[in-house]
Amino acid sequence: MRTPKFNPRQIGKFVVLSVVGVVVAYVIIMLIIAEPITPSGKSETKPVVSQEIISGSDQVAIDAAKQAYAEAKASGLDLTTGPCLGESAETGWVFDVAHLPREPIDDLPENQCPQYLAGKIEHFVELDVRGAVIRLK
Repeated sequence: MRTPKFNPRQIGKFVVLSVVGVVVAYVIIMLIIAEPITPSGKSETKPVVSQEIISGSDQVAIDAAKQAYAEAKASGLDLTTGPCLGESAETGWVFDVAHLPREPIDDLPENQCPQYLAGKIEHFVELDVRGAVIRLK
């Protein structure tokens, strides 16, 4: 039986091209996993609030914000404009919707909570348009 003869340069090229192909495939897969794309073509960033850093009083505010979100959604309010969902003077929090990543429409005064803008309430819960918590302040 004849043993095929391989040129060492051919073997070297094959190895190099194989390694480059694997690295390129790995990078592409990591980019897809790290930055998922929504059906609208925009990149979807995950909310920045971790369950580990939420205190009990923050959780009460988050629950109230999610309740306000559910009521607004059920009433047919257009949440894509980033509206203020309301405030709670008892807890000292306002509830606002914003985009993630943030869009210019989120910074318009008509889409922010008046009590917060006036300085009457110091804290806010910001939800994204799907109702997930983005941040607390």
